Amino acid sequence: MNKILSQAIKKAVSEYSSNNVEIIKEKRPDLFSLSDQTELFQNSKGITIKIDRTRDSNLTDFGKATLSDRYLGANESFQDLFA
Repeated sequence: MNKILSQAIKKAVSEYSSNNVEIIKEKRPDLFSLSDQTELFQNSKGITIKIDRTRDSNLTDFGKATLSDRYLGANESFQDLFA
């Protein structure tokens, strides 16, 4: 069992390249470039999320109306629902 496990780990490590690390870094959100339309939010699990208010423009009028009618609470915005 240990031999099979060590072979699997060796194979996984040998296939892991620096290109994979760069791809992962590209997918991470840039938490440090804030503007007037962005803010940081930390959820109850301690995960920091960047909220970009400009993304509200991607919603249709019908989508905004539905979210407002059914899901938004007092003092909440559309992006707060997704964070």
